[in-house]
Amino acid sequence: MKKFRAHPLLLFALIVAVVLLLPLLAAYDPMRMGNAPYLAPTLAHPAGTDSFGRDVLSRVLAGMQQTALMGLASVVTAVAMGGLLSVIAQMKAIAAIVQAVVMAGLSIPPLILMLAIITWLGQSSLAAAAAVGIAYSFGVARILINAAAAEGQEPHVEAAYALGASRWHMLIQHVLPGLTGLLASYAVLVFAYSVTQLAGLSFLGVTGTPGAPELGLMMAESRYTIRDAPWAGIAPALAVIALIVIANRLSDEMTRRS
Repeated sequence: MKKFRAHPLLLFALIVAVVLLLPLLAAYDPMRMGNAPYLAPTLAHPAGTDSFGRDVLSRVLAGMQQTALMGLASVVTAVAMGGLLSVIAQMKAIAAIVQAVVMAGLSIPPLILMLAIITWLGQSSLAAAAAVGIAYSFGVARILINAAAAEGQEPHVEAAYALGASRWHMLIQHVLPGLTGLLASYAVLVFAYSVTQLAGLSFLGVTGTPGAPELGLMMAESRYTIRDAPWAGIAPALAVIALIVIANRLSDEMTRRS
């Protein structure tokens, strides 16, 4: 009997859905302060409490949901903007200009570009997600432009052109279907990049309200109490690592299948 294996993209969607539902498992209000700060892990508080007596595990579960939502928003932004740039690049009259814009965007360090966008949009979680998505949209565009050029040389595409198909008909009917696997695997990889950058931006304190249950912000707050309560920083760090590793493994599996 053939062993059933779920498609990596469906598995990724399932994992994201589980992450988004994690706060339902929280035993405590992630914002509620307690009277037992620096409490080591116990049965009542499996990941201990932080300097304000807040349950670390409940805050990590809420933080994973927040990070996953922001990461998905970044992926949607990156794919939408990158896809639009790659489509515009198919117009011969302005293809060179679009590719120059893409290369210019890739030449800017992502963190610098993100901070500039956040400064323009204002400090918020939504602005941070948009900034990360815009920063990675140039990479999406570059990959799609190169892949479209390679796909356009395939025999079935050349045959369609020989039969009189228009450029846009070939692009929509013959080129784009061949890029879906590549785009899906790279989108999952962008999610991993986004989690890393969002955690970093949150650590810098430019994504939301101080004290909010965000993974990067939790790590930033715990650096002052690392000797007294190391678990307050270790737990959110492990959550970030878990999200990144899962996304990277799924992206690798999707690349092998495409």
